[in-house]
Amino acid sequence: MAALSNLVPNLVDAAKLVDSTGKAVPLAEILMQDCGLLEDMGWMQGSDSDGMDFLIRTGLPTPTWRKLNTGVQPSKGSTARVKFTCGYLEAVSNVDILLAQKYPDNLIRRIEDEGEIQGMQHEAQRALLYEKESTNPERITGLASYYESLSTSVESSKNLVDAGGTGSDNTSIFIVTQGINGFFGCYPKGSAAGLQVSAKNEPMIIADATGIGGASYEGYQSRFKWALGCGLADWRNCARICNIDYSALMTDSSAADLVKLLTRATLMIKKPSNTKIYMRREVLSALDEQARASVSTGGGINYAVVDGKPVMSWRGFPIKVVDAIKIDEARIT
Repeated sequence: MAALSNLVPNLVDAAKLVDSTGKAVPLAEILMQDCGLLEDMGWMQGSDSDGMDFLIRTGLPTPTWRKLNTGVQPSKGSTARVKFTCGYLEAVSNVDILLAQKYPDNLIRRIEDEGEIQGMQHEAQRALLYEKESTNPERITGLASYYESLSTSVESSKNLVDAGGTGSDNTSIFIVTQGINGFFGCYPKGSAAGLQVSAKNEPMIIADATGIGGASYEGYQSRFKWALGCGLADWRNCARICNIDYSALMTDSSAADLVKLLTRATLMIKKPSNTKIYMRREVLSALDEQARASVSTGGGINYAVVDGKPVMSWRGFPIKVVDAIKIDEARIT
């Protein structure tokens, strides 16, 4: 007999969602993450079906100091063409028609679909930071991949600040300029931007999830699709503070001089415009403690109201929380 699958909701799952009267039990979304970087992303349509072609200037024309009766030598600049690719993130939620009809107002479907949407958001945020197309060709290349070497032979190392952590329990802070001159999101030409949800109201035939060959049942299906990519146009307009010893910082909030590190990193940004700082909530707490304890921070952390919400900032750069920033990063060398 085939084992019951955990890929679709069953009666045990459904029973947890309602009380004795059949009403929905309040659901605590304790797995919901803060996705500050994803929330701020600007999106552009790509040049073709798999991403965006981009020109980056690599050389400037050379002017001439002219003397009387002498000519000027023509010169030209140079550019390099790069490709920022898109990936296709998808999910499917199936609910047996008997289970769906057992509870009113599409309760089971709504709860399952909301969970799928959260999962898509979390994965998109993680990928925009850490995914590497070089190791997973079907995926995208995230921001961290541009800042993963302290070697002076790598140009972007100039915008990488080493916090000194040596183990494998490190975390990072990212300073990101959003837009065409920095970090941006893209989607395939001819497609729609953002998460697309298709929840059919008519039942359909669904293949049995237990592995029984040829078996099927009648049920409802929701599909979730998100075609997305990202690109970094100018590495000088973003920065990364790496090798922050997370466990040491959680034990002693002064284990890493976040005030000094942020000062150094933010001053590296070539043209700050729509530039924000992204870190984990625990790291932000440590920064707040350090800034309040120091009289030489130049103002430290400030607060402003944006869209009716208080937003913390560091020397004019808004700070946003991103839970997807890892706490187990290997040391960057």
